[in-house]
Amino acid sequence: MRIPVLGLFALFLCSVVSFDLEDPKEDGVTFGDKTSTAQLISMIEDNNNTIRKNIVLVTGANEEITVNSNNKDLLQIDTTNSGSDIYVSVVALDYEKITTKSFPIDIIEGNDLNTRQTISLSVVNTDDESPALSTSACMMNENANIDVDSSTCLFTVSDPDGWLEYMDYSAIYGNNGESDLFDFAYKGGAVDNTTSESDVFLVLKPGQTLDYETTMLFTFHVNATDAYGHQTAPLVTVPVIVQVVDQPDELPRWGSGFKSAATITEKTESTIEVSATDGDIGINNEINYEITNTSLEGAVSIDQKTGVISIESINRDEGNDQVIFSVKAYEVPEPESFIIGTITLIVEDQDDNVAEIKVVGSDDKKIDIEVDEGTIDLNLDIVASDIDLGENAIYNATLEFTTTDFSSGFTIIPGRGYESTSLTLTILDPKKLDYEDPDWRVITMELVTTGTKTPTNIDNLPITITLKDINDESPIFQPDEYSVTIPETTKAGTIIKNIQATDLDQEDIDAGLKHELIGNYANSILTIEDLGGNITTNIDNAFDYEKQEEVIVQIRATDNNNHVTTAQLTITVEDINDEKPKMVVSSSITVVENQADGFVLDSQISASDEDNTSDLEFSIDWTNSYATKNSQRLKQEVFDTIHCINVETVPDPDNSKVVTAKLSIKETQKASTPDYEVFDNLYITLVVTDKNQEEGDGTDSALIVISIQDENDNAPVFPEGTETVKRQVTENAALGTGITSPVATDADIGNNLTYSIESADADTPKDWVTIDPTTGIIEVSYDKIDCDDPKRDSLKYTVTVTDGKHETPVTITVDIIDTNDNAPTMDDYTKHIAETPNGDNSANGSSVVILEPKDIDRDEAYHTVACSFAPSTTLDVTNRFMIVDNEIKVFLLEGVDLDRETLAEFVFDLNCYDDPQRQGPTSNPISPPPRITIILDDINDNAPTINNTVITGKNENTAKNTKITLSGKDEDAPDTPNSQIEFVKISKIQRNVDGIAQNDPPQDLFVIETGDNNEGILTLNLENLRNYYGNLVLTISLTDKGESPLTSDVDVTIEVAKYNFEEPAFISPKEGKTYYLQPEQTPYTALLMFDGITYMDAINATDQQGQKFLLDLKIVKDDADLFYLKSSGNSIGELQMKTSSFEKQLFPLTINATISDAMIQGSAAFSKIVTFNMGIFDKIRTDPIFTNHEGRTNFTENQKGLTYQVENATYSDKDLPDDLPVYYLLKTGDESIFELDQKTGLLTLKQELDYEQTQSYDLVIQSSNGPAIKPDAIEDTRFYLTVDVGDANDNAPVFTDKKYIGMMLTVSDTTDSSVVKVQATDADTTSQGKLVYSITKTTGSNPDLIALGNAFKIDSSNGDIAPIFTQNAKYSGYFTLDVSVTDEAPENNQDTAQVNIYLVTDSNLVKFTFENDLDTVSNLRENATAVLDEIFKNESYVSKVLTPTQGDPVNDNPRTNAPIYFVKTTDNSPVESSNIYQKVTDTNFFRQLQRAFLAIGLSLQSFDSEADTTDNMEETLKAWLIGVAVVLGSLCLILLIAFILKTRTLNQRIDKLSNTKFGSQESGLNRTGVTAPTTNKHAVEGSNPVYNNEIDTKDIDRRSVTSGDSDLIGVEDDEKFNVGDGERYNIEDDDKFNFDGDGSMNRENVIE
Repeated sequence: MRIPVLGLFALFLCSVVSFDLEDPKEDGVTFGDKTSTAQLISMIEDNNNTIRKNIVLVTGANEEITVNSNNKDLLQIDTTNSGSDIYVSVVALDYEKITTKSFPIDIIEGNDLNTRQTISLSVVNTDDESPALSTSACMMNENANIDVDSSTCLFTVSDPDGWLEYMDYSAIYGNNGESDLFDFAYKGGAVDNTTSESDVFLVLKPGQTLDYETTMLFTFHVNATDAYGHQTAPLVTVPVIVQVVDQPDELPRWGSGFKSAATITEKTESTIEVSATDGDIGINNEINYEITNTSLEGAVSIDQKTGVISIESINRDEGNDQVIFSVKAYEVPEPESFIIGTITLIVEDQDDNVAEIKVVGSDDKKIDIEVDEGTIDLNLDIVASDIDLGENAIYNATLEFTTTDFSSGFTIIPGRGYESTSLTLTILDPKKLDYEDPDWRVITMELVTTGTKTPTNIDNLPITITLKDINDESPIFQPDEYSVTIPETTKAGTIIKNIQATDLDQEDIDAGLKHELIGNYANSILTIEDLGGNITTNIDNAFDYEKQEEVIVQIRATDNNNHVTTAQLTITVEDINDEKPKMVVSSSITVVENQADGFVLDSQISASDEDNTSDLEFSIDWTNSYATKNSQRLKQEVFDTIHCINVETVPDPDNSKVVTAKLSIKETQKASTPDYEVFDNLYITLVVTDKNQEEGDGTDSALIVISIQDENDNAPVFPEGTETVKRQVTENAALGTGITSPVATDADIGNNLTYSIESADADTPKDWVTIDPTTGIIEVSYDKIDCDDPKRDSLKYTVTVTDGKHETPVTITVDIIDTNDNAPTMDDYTKHIAETPNGDNSANGSSVVILEPKDIDRDEAYHTVACSFAPSTTLDVTNRFMIVDNEIKVFLLEGVDLDRETLAEFVFDLNCYDDPQRQGPTSNPISPPPRITIILDDINDNAPTINNTVITGKNENTAKNTKITLSGKDEDAPDTPNSQIEFVKISKIQRNVDGIAQNDPPQDLFVIETGDNNEGILTLNLENLRNYYGNLVLTISLTDKGESPLTSDVDVTIEVAKYNFEEPAFISPKEGKTYYLQPEQTPYTALLMFDGITYMDAINATDQQGQKFLLDLKIVKDDADLFYLKSSGNSIGELQMKTSSFEKQLFPLTINATISDAMIQGSAAFSKIVTFNMGIFDKIRTDPIFTNHEGRTNFTENQKGLTYQVENATYSDKDLPDDLPVYYLLKTGDESIFELDQKTGLLTLKQELDYEQTQSYDLVIQSSNGPAIKPDAIEDTRFYLTVDVGDANDNAPVFTDKKYIGMMLTVSDTTDSSVVKVQATDADTTSQGKLVYSITKTTGSNPDLIALGNAFKIDSSNGDIAPIFTQNAKYSGYFTLDVSVTDEAPENNQDTAQVNIYLVTDSNLVKFTFENDLDTVSNLRENATAVLDEIFKNESYVSKVLTPTQGDPVNDNPRTNAPIYFVKTTDNSPVESSNIYQKVTDTNFFRQLQRAFLAIGLSLQSFDSEADTTDNMEETLKAWLIGVAVVLGSLCLILLIAFILKTRTLNQRIDKLSNTKFGSQESGLNRTGVTAPTTNKHAVEGSNPVYNNEIDTKDIDRRSVTSGDSDLIGVEDDEKFNVGDGERYNIEDDDKFNFDGDGSMNRENVIE
């Protein structure tokens, strides 16, 4: 029974459920499984609820279906029939906006519930929502590893879709490398995907730390995205602020004002300031300062709090040119954190000292001396000293003259000095020191030094110089040069000049001056009177112009003091014309026949005459001239017709004594002079004549040969009609093509003709043809003969034939036959024409393009070109255009127009050919074919607009000149004026913030200009957009550039975000300042200041931007947790104490002011901290203290009123008022000596100190807040001062002796070797090593020594005295020197002494000779001295043994000579050697002396007596020697007389035979006319006869000294030279010789 029931039930179902549910194949819909209860369908959500989705396809339904659901309205269920099929659709829902995620839907057919099928529709969640991330501002410690467990930077992230695990935080943007530093992390690892909100922490990436000193505030943005890439909302870019918390890890740092060197002015108090800050700028501990060391105690001090360094007055003149000290800056809470800087104070000199002038060795402030006139050196030692430095130590030294200007005689050298400079009063012109000039006998002046920088720094030294008269004037010739002109024929006894010198010295005026001529030659021809006057000739014809045109004679004048002056007499010898002219022919003469009249022959003929007055002239003597032909002389009658030569006389411009002959042709036969066929040689007699000849023959002549040369004188010729012959050549003819051959002939036999060709006009190229130079055949030489460019019909050439001399030209014409060898050309055309409306054919027949093809062929047929459409031309062209006679015209067919919007342009090619009539063999096309472009022009019918009207991404920091590009748009044709947009102006600028209108910004905030590509360029015209945040609305006017422009106004909105330009700043409190409170305070009320009256100012901060941002105030550091900050709003707060119980100490506080708006950007920090101190000060129980506790100063003895400024005592807290009382009290010290000002701390010396009694004093000074000394005061209130007593120069130096003795050997001592040394001492310590020695006066004991003047020098530092003159044995006697010693300036205390220096001469030396070797004597010198002192002690003599020398040995026994001198002990003068010789030649004394020397090992030899007295044996020997001498003297006298007589005789004979000295100016002998051995008769005194070019060669003496032709051969046989017993020839009677006044012949006076 069961089986039938089941079958019936199944059948029932089949009959009830007649429709099926199928997959609708819809995107976003998934047709799932079918369960027992429902068909599962899922649908992807849609946020907008606007998209309908087919969720199921119903098929097989027989009746109408009904769809039911509880959420039918929500789902908006609908059905759609498609034939028999039915689609069921719903609206896609937003998953996040519905609470139920699954909806049941029933489908029923025919209202029969039994047919119901259920659908379970599920909405599928997708990642379609934007996440959100909160902003945050937090702090992180520097140098720390910040991970998720230690981070305090908490953010909240949310996403309705969940999946927070897949959030991406990597897009971090900042300016400080934040993306490399920061990351985000979840605590506990991954987040469940269903979680829609979670905490996320900002952490540092592994290995990264922060550094406060590098970046104290990080302001950056993060762009976080979810897994689907959705950005966070509402902020896409989330701002993040991380404040870095500073840690104590840096040392203090010097501020930028710290300088390692500073320049101060001497003797002036000054201050400089240093500042340092805590290297940990976030902590910013208070910094204190101290001086750690200094190179000058007491020079500098520093304020512990402010860093102000006080610099005391420093005197650079005391050697303190720089002071070096170190400054330590340390953190008060951490003194071990410090930095030390070294400062060098460069003490700048003041120009406050004069250049003091001193005369070395003199205390007088003047110079008053007497000198000889004409002296050249004043020997004054003057020193100017300026103790300043640099440019302050530069001064000018000048001489000033009050009554008479003596500046021409004196100068001071140098004229400018620096520091200490030796000045020399220099005599410029000793001649100015002339006693004879009364104005110069007493010379007064003043030496003045003047500071160059400070001209008021002046010192002066009066100088008076008195002249002593001496005979110092030399004779004077006025003038000192004389001249006279005399003829060369002047006779003896002629007075030629009167010359006499004068002398200013009266002695010479009275006695007269001696005058004489200098030189034997002058004395041989002239004589001058002894006392001056007439100069007279001695001989006739004393001068010869031709030998010497000018004679110079020196006249010497000598006065009675042997002063000599010379004058010069120049004798100009006047020429007399007596020389014969001479002609010289230097070359042969040749001339070609047929010369023109006046043709000049090439000849070199000259004549000269030694006479100055000569006037030379050339002429031709035709009577002695002739001509020849072929060596045959022409007949006279023929020759007379051919006198064809002219001669001209041409002066030599360089030599008036020389002329040249200019020969020229004189035409005698027309055009044929000379004529080679008539004669070939012409012989002319040329004569030169001196027209001014006074004596002798004045002419010279020569026969001149002129050779005539033949020439070719017939030209070749062309045949008649050569020019008119028709000649042709084809264009582009081949090379070598023959054209023509013109031939010429020449009448001259044997001549070779040569042809050449040239262009006859500018249009004919030369190189197109060539001609055979021998045959005259003309051929083509250029294969591109062209008649087209430029166009030419023919070529014209000039053919020239030459026979070598004559040329004959002829012009020929060659016609060119044209060929069609050039293709035509034409440019492409582009033509614009206006478009026309539809159906408008009014343009028909209008011209579009006139074609202009070009063809350069010459002939018309070849350059005519015709064009037509190319086969490729489309109907678009041919239906609109046609070509008529090379002109393109509009030709519109029916239904065709010119519409730019339909077809904007037409491009087509043309076919163009030349020679269209085919008259030639070829026709050339234009290649490539010309292309025609016809463009339709648009009309203007669209107004311009702007695409981008909203501009984002700008903030207040947008910089000046920032460009914003606006994109313009115009629908008209592109790249035409109709579509070109011009941005005209900004009509208006408005501003609103969140829709609320604000004051309009400046209307010039932006400027606009038109850019490229229809872009408008907005440019920010101000520095930035500061204070213009919000929306800026710019109304911009635009226009196009069409013929009828269209305009429009468009609004553009620029969104400007706020920007932080300034970091917050505290108005109060002040950074680093300490605020002192009184010890008792009331909690949670205003703080009472230390004065008990005023309250502390409020804590006040500003954003420095007009309160654009609000600031949050917060105490971030209060180690004592003592203070509370009560906020009053508006960035103001009141600082209070939490308790009244606290210790009295310094409390550091740090308060932070932070901008509360975290959404902004900015370049400045968003927060600012201020660190200051709160201190407790009890002003009643606190004393001021010293920073430094030791000092040292120097008070110079013998002065009072000296002062020392004690270092300022201060209260240790720098921020206390400056008017707190400070007292300075002398706790330890002698108040009778020192006085201390209690208010200022100035220590004053009340009485003079004495260095010799006390060298220093120790004082203790105490600082206090009251006038009484406190015994229990702390150590810091004490200042220990040491006063050193400075030694003054109050003692004069003293010589150890008042008189010194020195010896100087004039025969051995050298210059500069010390002869004596003086020494002095000075009790003052300041003078040690500063004593200066000088010689103030030197006096000689005789005139020779006096004449030496300052004969010695002294070493100014050690007192060594040495000679500065050259020792000479002639000097004897002694010098007396006054010497002085001076200590340092300015006292210059002095002492004097006297030095006697005796000269030991040969007359004082005694030569002791020992029979010992040199070494023995040298080693026993001191022993020898002792022996002599002992032997001679009764004579009051002491000895000085000088350096021994080796003597000549005798019988092989050595000899040593020891020079010894003796000094009298009574007056220390040297003893004359004669006195010693007188003693030692006494036999008994000598033996005593000899024995004493033997006792020490020396063997003394006997003396050669040089004494004036001798013993009896010496007298006897002298008498005997006198007798012998008388006898010998008589014999010598007799022999001398005989010798003189014989010598005289021999000398006379030698004088007669010997040659006189030749060539000397002193010879006085011209040997002209004398033929003698070893002489030249043409010799002239002062010249070498070899170079005498004035002598005719034919007159040269060629006779040798050995020939028998000499005039002197046998002269000794002449009776005139007989010296025998016969009659003596009296040479004095011979007028060829001249004798001196004493009768002796002067060989130098021999004259011709």
